[in-house]
This record gives sequence, C-alpha cells and structure tokens, in this order.
Amino acid sequence: MREPKGSPPQPAVNALALREEGKKLGPLLGAERLDATLVELHPGAGSEPYRYVYGREEWLLILAGTPTLRHPQGEDELDDGDLVCLPEGPAGAHRLLNRGESAVRALLLSTTGLPAAVCYPDTGGWLIQTGLGPDVVIREA
Repeated sequence: MREPKGSPPQPAVNALALREEGKKLGPLLGAERLDATLVELHPGAGSEPYRYVYGREEWLLILAGTPTLRHPQGEDELDDGDLVCLPEGPAGAHRLLNRGESAVRALLLSTTGLPAAVCYPDTGGWLIQTGLGPDVVIREA
C-alpha cells in the first residue's frame, strides 16, 4: 500500500553536518521513542563518566575519528562507520575516549522510555529519571 498523497514530508537531519554537540535530535525528527545525541571529543577528551543504564538501550555510531570504547570486558579502538550496541544494564557499561590526534564525532542513539536509571560504577552514583522535567533523583556514593 502506498502512502496517501496528503502525507506530510518527514523531517530530515544530516548527521554528518551537525555542529551542535549534545543537542537532542529526537524532537527535531518528530520521534517519540528514540533519541540521538551528537558526541564530539577533542584529542585527550572523554565522554561522560563510565556508566550503564536501566530502561534504555543505546547504539553508538562513529562518524569520524578513532575513539577508544571502554566497556565491561576492557577497551576496543573503533573507526569511522563502526556501530556498537550498548544493551540495557551492566553489560552495556561504556565510556568513549579520544586518545588520537584528531577530533572524534559520534552519534549516540537511545530508546527513551521512563523510568530510566543511570549507574556510574566508578563512583557508585545513580541518576534516576521518573518523568520529564524536575523528576530526577541523584544519589551520590
């Protein structure tokens, strides 16, 4: 079956041309259950602290550069075009590091269900989101 003639065009975002790091892309695309964030790391930088999430599955797509992905089994160097699934819970723990000499650009795609609980194993801290807005609980170790 074909789309109706009156169907509005779907918004499009060119991930390679994005310039605003950290911007949530889901709302720009009209998405309700998926979101994406551009991650840009200068040489020597790292993404947010090592973490895993309950209530979310994430995918990491490398757009440019050769970052190192820290995960529960150790570390792996990634390259342009590499796509990694970061499952829910401790098996999906991760941090992206740029040990190279050029910038790293990556797209982090995520489901958006609530509640979501983020654990930071290195510190024992938790961030728990139960709703939109101020419904966030932070527990520090």
